[in-house]
Amino acid sequence: MLIIAHYKLIALYCMSTVVSNAQYAVLTGDIVNSSKLNVAERETLLRSLTSLFDKDQEGSENDLKLKVTFEIYRGDSFQSLLDIPQQALRIALIIRTYLQSQVSIDDRLIASDARIAIGIGSVDSVTATLAESNGEAFRFSGRLLDTLKKEPNQIAIKSQQPTLDDEVNTALVLLEGIIGKWTALQAEVVYYKLQNHTEVRIAELLKVKQPAINQRAKAASWVAVERLLARYQELVTP
Repeated sequence: MLIIAHYKLIALYCMSTVVSNAQYAVLTGDIVNSSKLNVAERETLLRSLTSLFDKDQEGSENDLKLKVTFEIYRGDSFQSLLDIPQQALRIALIIRTYLQSQVSIDDRLIASDARIAIGIGSVDSVTATLAESNGEAFRFSGRLLDTLKKEPNQIAIKSQQPTLDDEVNTALVLLEGIIGKWTALQAEVVYYKLQNHTEVRIAELLKVKQPAINQRAKAASWVAVERLLARYQELVTP
Protein backbone atom coordinates (compact mmCIF):
# COMPACT_ATOMS: atom_id res chain seq x y z
CA MET A 1 0.00 0.00 0.00
CA LEU A 2 1.34 3.39 -0.97
CA ILE A 3 0.61 5.64 1.93
CA ILE A 4 3.01 6.46 4.73
CA ALA A 5 0.86 7.64 7.60
CA HIS A 6 2.41 10.04 10.03
CA TYR A 7 0.32 10.65 13.13
CA LYS A 8 3.55 12.07 14.54
CA LEU A 9 3.07 14.88 12.06
CA ILE A 10 0.30 16.24 14.28
CA ALA A 11 2.57 16.28 17.29
CA LEU A 12 5.24 18.13 15.37
CA TYR A 13 2.77 20.73 14.18
CA CYS A 14 1.42 21.15 17.71
CA MET A 15 4.84 22.33 18.86
CA SER A 16 4.42 25.63 17.05
CA THR A 17 2.21 27.65 14.75
CA VAL A 18 2.80 27.21 11.05
CA VAL A 19 4.01 30.62 9.90
CA SER A 20 5.52 29.84 6.50
CA ASN A 21 3.81 30.49 3.20
CA ALA A 22 3.81 26.78 2.40
CA GLN A 23 0.70 25.41 0.73
CA TYR A 24 -1.13 22.43 2.16
CA ALA A 25 -4.12 20.38 1.08
CA VAL A 26 -6.92 19.58 3.49
CA LEU A 27 -9.45 16.93 2.49
CA THR A 28 -12.74 16.98 4.36
CA GLY A 29 -15.21 14.26 3.52
CA ASP A 30 -18.39 12.40 4.37
CA ILE A 31 -18.99 8.72 3.69
CA VAL A 32 -22.02 8.41 1.43
CA ASN A 33 -24.76 5.90 2.27
CA SER A 34 -23.16 4.96 5.59
CA SER A 35 -26.64 4.94 7.17
CA LYS A 36 -27.50 1.91 5.02
CA LEU A 37 -24.82 -0.15 6.75
CA ASN A 38 -25.42 -2.01 9.97
CA VAL A 39 -23.27 -1.20 12.99
CA ALA A 40 -20.76 -4.00 12.38
CA GLU A 41 -20.35 -3.10 8.70
CA ARG A 42 -19.91 0.59 9.49
CA GLU A 43 -17.28 -0.09 12.14
CA THR A 44 -15.43 -2.48 9.84
CA LEU A 45 -15.48 0.02 6.99
CA LEU A 46 -14.21 2.90 9.14
CA ARG A 47 -11.52 0.74 10.67
CA SER A 48 -10.30 -0.44 7.28
CA LEU A 49 -10.39 3.09 5.88
CA THR A 50 -8.29 4.36 8.77
CA SER A 51 -5.84 1.49 8.25
CA LEU A 52 -4.93 2.95 4.86
CA PHE A 53 -3.14 5.72 6.71
CA ASP A 54 -1.85 4.24 9.96
CA LYS A 55 0.96 1.97 8.78
CA ASP A 56 4.49 2.72 7.70
CA GLN A 57 4.69 1.26 4.23
CA GLU A 58 8.18 2.37 3.22
CA GLY A 59 8.92 -1.15 1.99
CA SER A 60 5.98 -1.14 -0.38
CA GLU A 61 6.42 -1.83 -4.06
CA ASN A 62 5.11 1.52 -5.26
CA ASP A 63 7.06 4.72 -5.74
CA LEU A 64 4.71 7.19 -4.05
CA LYS A 65 5.93 8.25 -0.65
CA LEU A 66 3.38 10.57 0.92
CA LYS A 67 2.94 12.01 4.37
CA VAL A 68 -0.77 11.91 5.15
CA THR A 69 -2.47 12.72 8.42
CA PHE A 70 -5.94 11.16 8.58
CA GLU A 71 -8.70 11.37 11.17
CA ILE A 72 -12.26 10.08 11.51
CA TYR A 73 -14.73 12.34 13.30
CA ARG A 74 -18.50 12.59 13.83
CA GLY A 75 -18.89 8.90 13.10
CA ASP A 76 -18.89 8.94 9.30
CA SER A 77 -16.83 12.00 8.42
CA PHE A 78 -13.10 12.32 7.96
CA GLN A 79 -10.39 14.89 7.49
CA SER A 80 -6.90 14.60 6.07
CA LEU A 81 -3.89 16.92 5.95
CA LEU A 82 -1.38 16.58 3.13
CA ASP A 83 1.81 18.57 2.75
CA ILE A 84 1.99 17.88 -0.99
CA PRO A 85 -1.14 19.50 -2.52
CA GLN A 86 -0.22 18.09 -5.93
CA GLN A 87 -1.23 14.63 -4.68
CA ALA A 88 -4.54 15.64 -3.07
CA LEU A 89 -6.72 14.49 -5.96
CA ARG A 90 -4.93 11.14 -6.04
CA ILE A 91 -5.57 10.67 -2.31
CA ALA A 92 -9.24 11.60 -2.75
CA LEU A 93 -9.61 9.02 -5.52
CA ILE A 94 -7.79 6.38 -3.47
CA ILE A 95 -10.32 6.90 -0.68
CA ARG A 96 -13.28 6.69 -3.06
CA THR A 97 -12.08 3.65 -4.99
CA TYR A 98 -11.24 1.86 -1.76
CA LEU A 99 -14.76 2.44 -0.44
CA GLN A 100 -16.36 1.47 -3.75
CA SER A 101 -14.47 -1.81 -3.95
CA GLN A 102 -15.22 -3.12 -0.46
CA VAL A 103 -17.31 -6.23 0.19
CA SER A 104 -18.90 -7.14 3.52
CA ILE A 105 -18.41 -10.39 5.42
CA ASP A 106 -21.46 -11.99 3.83
CA ASP A 107 -20.24 -10.90 0.37
CA ARG A 108 -22.99 -8.31 0.03
CA LEU A 109 -21.59 -5.33 -1.81
CA ILE A 110 -21.43 -2.27 0.42
CA ALA A 111 -22.69 0.67 -1.62
CA SER A 112 -20.27 3.11 -0.05
CA ASP A 113 -18.59 6.14 -1.51
CA ALA A 114 -17.34 9.50 -0.27
CA ARG A 115 -18.00 13.15 -0.87
CA ILE A 116 -14.64 14.97 -0.61
CA ALA A 117 -13.80 18.68 -0.56
CA ILE A 118 -10.18 19.63 -1.24
CA GLY A 119 -8.98 22.94 0.19
CA ILE A 120 -5.58 24.23 -0.85
CA GLY A 121 -3.95 27.06 1.05
CA SER A 122 -1.94 28.01 4.09
CA VAL A 123 -2.25 26.42 7.53
CA ASP A 124 -2.09 28.60 10.64
CA SER A 125 -1.95 25.89 13.27
CA VAL A 126 -2.60 22.20 13.81
CA THR A 127 -3.93 21.07 17.18
CA ALA A 128 -4.28 17.62 18.72
CA THR A 129 -7.17 16.96 16.33
CA LEU A 130 -7.53 18.13 12.76
CA ALA A 131 -11.15 19.10 13.40
CA GLU A 132 -9.95 21.86 15.73
CA SER A 133 -7.08 23.02 13.54
CA ASN A 134 -7.14 26.28 11.64
CA GLY A 135 -5.99 27.94 8.48
CA GLU A 136 -7.00 28.86 4.97
CA ALA A 137 -6.86 25.28 3.67
CA PHE A 138 -9.11 24.07 6.51
CA ARG A 139 -11.64 26.87 5.91
CA PHE A 140 -11.73 26.31 2.15
CA SER A 141 -12.26 22.57 2.59
CA GLY A 142 -14.90 22.77 5.32
CA ARG A 143 -17.04 25.37 3.57
CA LEU A 144 -16.78 23.60 0.23
CA LEU A 145 -18.02 20.31 1.68
CA ASP A 146 -21.21 22.04 2.82
CA THR A 147 -22.03 22.85 -0.82
CA LEU A 148 -21.13 19.50 -2.38
CA LYS A 149 -24.46 17.81 -1.68
CA LYS A 150 -26.01 20.12 -4.26
CA GLU A 151 -23.34 19.49 -6.90
CA PRO A 152 -23.14 16.70 -9.53
CA ASN A 153 -19.53 15.90 -8.61
CA GLN A 154 -18.47 14.27 -5.35
CA ILE A 155 -14.96 15.73 -5.37
CA ALA A 156 -14.33 19.47 -5.63
CA ILE A 157 -11.49 21.89 -5.04
CA LYS A 158 -11.18 25.39 -3.59
CA SER A 159 -7.98 27.44 -3.64
CA GLN A 160 -6.87 31.05 -3.98
CA GLN A 161 -7.00 30.72 -7.76
CA PRO A 162 -10.54 30.85 -9.22
CA THR A 163 -9.31 30.00 -12.72
CA LEU A 164 -7.61 26.84 -11.45
CA ASP A 165 -10.71 25.92 -9.45
CA ASP A 166 -12.99 26.38 -12.46
CA GLU A 167 -10.86 24.17 -14.72
CA VAL A 168 -10.41 21.39 -12.18
CA ASN A 169 -14.02 21.39 -11.00
CA THR A 170 -15.32 21.27 -14.57
CA ALA A 171 -13.09 18.27 -15.22
CA LEU A 172 -14.30 16.66 -11.99
CA VAL A 173 -17.92 16.89 -13.16
CA LEU A 174 -16.91 14.96 -16.28
CA LEU A 175 -14.92 12.50 -14.18
CA GLU A 176 -18.01 11.83 -12.10
CA GLY A 177 -19.72 10.52 -15.22
CA ILE A 178 -16.91 7.97 -15.53
CA ILE A 179 -16.82 7.04 -11.84
CA GLY A 180 -20.57 6.53 -11.77
CA LYS A 181 -20.22 3.64 -14.23
CA TRP A 182 -17.53 1.75 -12.33
CA THR A 183 -18.23 -1.70 -10.96
CA ALA A 184 -16.62 -2.76 -7.68
CA LEU A 185 -14.07 -4.81 -9.64
CA GLN A 186 -13.15 -1.86 -11.85
CA ALA A 187 -12.85 0.46 -8.83
CA GLU A 188 -10.53 -2.09 -7.24
CA VAL A 189 -8.18 -2.02 -10.23
CA VAL A 190 -8.19 1.79 -10.28
CA TYR A 191 -7.42 1.75 -6.55
CA TYR A 192 -4.23 -0.20 -7.17
CA LYS A 193 -3.32 1.76 -10.30
CA LEU A 194 -3.53 4.96 -8.27
CA GLN A 195 -0.78 3.46 -6.14
CA ASN A 196 1.43 2.93 -9.20
CA HIS A 197 1.15 -0.85 -9.18
CA THR A 198 1.78 -2.50 -12.53
CA GLU A 199 -0.96 -4.62 -14.08
CA VAL A 200 1.17 -7.69 -13.55
CA ARG A 201 1.42 -6.93 -9.83
CA ILE A 202 -2.30 -6.16 -9.58
CA ALA A 203 -3.06 -9.51 -11.22
CA GLU A 204 -0.91 -11.22 -8.59
CA LEU A 205 -2.64 -9.36 -5.75
CA LEU A 206 -6.14 -10.13 -7.05
CA LYS A 207 -5.26 -13.64 -8.22
CA VAL A 208 -6.51 -13.14 -11.76
CA LYS A 209 -4.80 -13.03 -15.14
CA GLN A 210 -3.19 -9.82 -16.37
CA PRO A 211 -5.47 -9.46 -19.44
CA ALA A 212 -8.46 -9.32 -17.07
CA ILE A 213 -6.83 -6.43 -15.20
CA ASN A 214 -6.15 -4.63 -18.47
CA GLN A 215 -9.76 -5.11 -19.54
CA ARG A 216 -11.08 -3.70 -16.25
CA ALA A 217 -8.71 -0.73 -16.48
CA LYS A 218 -9.92 0.07 -19.99
CA ALA A 219 -13.56 -0.28 -18.95
CA ALA A 220 -12.87 2.13 -16.09
CA SER A 221 -11.33 4.67 -18.52
CA TRP A 222 -8.08 4.62 -16.56
CA VAL A 223 -6.24 6.60 -19.26
CA ALA A 224 -8.67 9.52 -18.76
CA VAL A 225 -8.21 9.36 -14.98
CA GLU A 226 -4.44 9.33 -15.40
CA ARG A 227 -4.56 12.34 -17.74
CA LEU A 228 -6.66 14.31 -15.27
CA LEU A 229 -4.27 13.53 -12.42
CA ALA A 230 -1.35 14.75 -14.51
CA ARG A 231 -3.16 17.96 -15.46
CA TYR A 232 -4.21 18.61 -11.86
CA GLN A 233 -0.63 18.15 -10.66
CA GLU A 234 0.60 20.53 -13.36
CA LEU A 235 -1.94 23.20 -12.37
CA VAL A 236 -1.27 22.99 -8.65
CA THR A 237 2.53 22.97 -8.91
CA PRO A 238 3.85 26.51 -8.24
